Amino acid sequence: PADTLRQRPDVRSAERALAAATARIGVAQAQLYPSLGISGNIGTTSNSFKDLFSLVTGGVFANVAQVIFDGGRLASQVRSQRAATDAAFAAYKQAVLSALEDVENAMASLSSARARKAEFATAYEASNNAAILARSQYQAGLIDFQTLSQSENSLLNARNSLAGAQSDEVLGLAQLYNALGGGWQNMENRPND
Repeated sequence: PADTLRQRPDVRSAERALAAATARIGVAQAQLYPSLGISGNIGTTSNSFKDLFSLVTGGVFANVAQVIFDGGRLASQVRSQRAATDAAFAAYKQAVLSALEDVENAMASLSSARARKAEFATAYEASNNAAILARSQYQAGLIDFQTLSQSENSLLNARNSLAGAQSDEVLGLAQLYNALGGGWQNMENRPND
């Protein structure tokens, strides 16, 4: 289920934001430690072009820098990044909860649409049988045209209700597909994100 919800763009975006915020904590903590720098140069001295590489000089320099007093600025940056990570984690949890709510609502909608479709299918079947019976009774002269018309109208209403229930089922299925993130691909064939 978690991998399925991870396909949703909002969940994926919140997950990436949380990972970035977590990485920024490491960057802020790294600034608390001494930094090491290495630099160098290389050169040559010559009076003519043919003696250009006869004397090559160079040098390598290293330096170590450490902040001694910054008034707590670096430590407060670490705390700030931790707070930003907490906020990103809360946003991620909210995105997951929202995704779960969408899935739950879509599943409930699909379930009720399928139940309505089954009921309207039964009503359509009954109306169809009643219309067939009314047609045969009308041909036999047992009922008048108005009764036949009412039976045909009832059949038409049942057919329309069944079509509406079928469209609600398809809409519920599309909502569920959308809530789950849609666009499933084989995980081995997916490009890296």
